[in-house]
Amino acid sequence: MLNHLRPLFLPAALFATAPAAHGAELTVNYLLGDKLEAAIGAGMRVAPRYLGSRDTSVTLVPVVYAQRGVFFIDSSRGAGLQLLTDGGFYVSQSVHYDQGRGVKSSLLRPGGRDLAGMGEVPGSATWHTLIAQQLTPALSISAEADVTLKSRVDRHNLRVGAEWNVIDAGAERVALGANIHAGNGRYNQAYFGVTDAQAANSRFATYRAAGGLYAVSVSAQWEHRLAEHWYSSVQLTAMPFAARAGDSPLVARKNPVDLMTTIRYAY
Repeated sequence: MLNHLRPLFLPAALFATAPAAHGAELTVNYLLGDKLEAAIGAGMRVAPRYLGSRDTSVTLVPVVYAQRGVFFIDSSRGAGLQLLTDGGFYVSQSVHYDQGRGVKSSLLRPGGRDLAGMGEVPGSATWHTLIAQQLTPALSISAEADVTLKSRVDRHNLRVGAEWNVIDAGAERVALGANIHAGNGRYNQAYFGVTDAQAANSRFATYRAAGGLYAVSVSAQWEHRLAEHWYSSVQLTAMPFAARAGDSPLVARKNPVDLMTTIRYAY
């Protein structure tokens, strides 16, 4: 699945750091860049143990980012290539990882003991695509997709949304975001469905989760520059589930809230 640990406010940071391709000319200097830009830090996330869980977990979130020219590594998107045009169009392609879901409570991946008998949702490397367009200095739109690469898994997850910078001045930045989240049939069945075999081995009734919209989300983020190179951020996200997910017996919390705080050093 799209990594729900990641901030939902990607576009503004991308437009600020990604190198711009002037016209159609992709020179060697552009491809390799003239300097390395990087950030490292950590954060804390308070959120449901898995999509729909009634239980809350507190987990440590690593913050790692590095880019040079078109090449980047990002703890939220994996490793890959990126391009930004003079017109404010951004696109990146990377290899990331979908952790799947376990049947034990763990700090390392989504899951919970209350899923006993459901079996694991297998993890998989994913082909991750992000497209964004800056419409005005304060408004951008984006679409993000993950497609699993593991044989016979075939899960597709899509996010489409918009971000508005309410405040972007001095040491402060406040942004609001809104997104819709959709999955193909295999994705929604994996995370919200219950097969006959799973129902026979667990406490959940059979449920077929068709592909399509499974949630919407609204978010608010405050970023503060603490000192030269040092930044902190707080992000609050509410993600009510749509009917095809909200009606699932696996979803005990239909309107989950996610809080994430981070601190990072950028250079």
